[in-house]
Amino acid sequence: LERHEEALGAFGRAIALRPDLAEAHRGRGNSLVALDRAGEALAAYERSLALAPGAAPAHAGYAAALVRLARPDAAVAAARRAIVLDPALPEGHLHLGRAFEALGRLQDAASAARDALRLRPEFPEAWNNLALALHLDDRLDEAEPCYRRALALHPDSAAVHYNLGNLHRDRRQLDAALAAYGRALALDPDHADAHWNRALTWLWQGDWERGWPEYEWRWRRREWPPRAFPQPRWDGGPLDGRTVLLHAEQGLGDTIQFVRYGPLVRARGAGRVVVECQPPLVRLLSGIGGVDEVVATSSALPPFDVHAPLLSLPGLLGTTTASVPAPCPVSAVGGLLPADHSTIRVGLAWSGNPAHPRNARRSCPVHQLGPLAEVPGVTWYTLHHDPSWPVPPIPLERHPAVDSLDGLAALIASLDLVVTVDTVTVHLAGSLGTPAWLLIDFLSDWRWGFEGDRTPWYPSLRLFRQPAAGAWEPVVAAVADALGSWRAPKF
Repeated sequence: LERHEEALGAFGRAIALRPDLAEAHRGRGNSLVALDRAGEALAAYERSLALAPGAAPAHAGYAAALVRLARPDAAVAAARRAIVLDPALPEGHLHLGRAFEALGRLQDAASAARDALRLRPEFPEAWNNLALALHLDDRLDEAEPCYRRALALHPDSAAVHYNLGNLHRDRRQLDAALAAYGRALALDPDHADAHWNRALTWLWQGDWERGWPEYEWRWRRREWPPRAFPQPRWDGGPLDGRTVLLHAEQGLGDTIQFVRYGPLVRARGAGRVVVECQPPLVRLLSGIGGVDEVVATSSALPPFDVHAPLLSLPGLLGTTTASVPAPCPVSAVGGLLPADHSTIRVGLAWSGNPAHPRNARRSCPVHQLGPLAEVPGVTWYTLHHDPSWPVPPIPLERHPAVDSLDGLAALIASLDLVVTVDTVTVHLAGSLGTPAWLLIDFLSDWRWGFEGDRTPWYPSLRLFRQPAAGAWEPVVAAVADALGSWRAPKF
């Protein structure tokens, strides 16, 4: 009945009566996994397996807990042990597929889900797993009927409605995505990921009035615990001379984008505004108007009275698409390149941080950048610090300044134009006011919206959008065509 808190009580009473009852320990583990208490579940399964080491269902449950604890390699081993002990146990194949999915082995995940379905065709969790593996492999047309089959078998599954919402979102069917998230939340009001993705969808649509409050659900997600301070969170009210700590919470680009709110916080009556940021940004952000002190996340904090995460500030200050504050210029030392009016000097960044979950989608394959080399009168500079990365078929100059973020900002300030995918480079260029052209994938990030070639976040930025998922060729062609008729402003 999925009444897992009550189940735990019953299993506990059974264990009190029969401490050596392996099935009770296993059942307790199953309920703990369902309650997202995977660490406790692991201990319950271990006790069950100590009592009955040949029990395939306990090995399968152990694999499920290991997946939740981000130990997919160990989960694969546990699930395979379950399958060896009982090849006809659908849950063994189910959890093997989930472990493969966590490892990014999506074809293996789909195969394991199909093995589970051959054993139990009416298995909604396996249909959901198959759908998710296909979905993550960008096989959306194959994934949707599998989600629909899972819902036909289990119409009250918040998890499947949520996953279906993500599929609609990835197709940019935003109203359908919102309806699916709404259904998931009607079934499970505390589904943090559904709240989070609904927030991103509203922000993407430009419905910031609803999007910003919902964005606060990020702190309830498993992978995003909030910072613990004894001082209270600022609620957006008058500050009456108090000291405010504004702290970074996401990537380098996010910090550059949202530090612009420092002066607005000062205008609410702050006595002092302190910004805590990633160490590479300390010098770049020092000297911003309205900010009294910039400290690195690795340093001791000065005294403060209240605090706020940087990306909570748009909601606290009531930002709409019509009231985005101007970016705060980062500190940069230009003049790294000698004057040369015979060429247009363009910086190029074709990839973001490889560890970013969306990097494969937001990065442009280097072999597709070749048409840029055919534009006459352009000198290209790489904006990547790692020379071991694959490079495009374009003659690229490399300036030693790119080896540090400070130097990269100084180089960008010396260029006529920046052409970049969605990474920290675009935020540096935008904050410096350097003309920049952003190559963005079909889904893009919420901050760029989903139509138009301009953004309120950075006036110097022009957007070049994919017309369909994975379609970089028309984006590069449009950039090459625009560059052929573009002339840099001369100062």
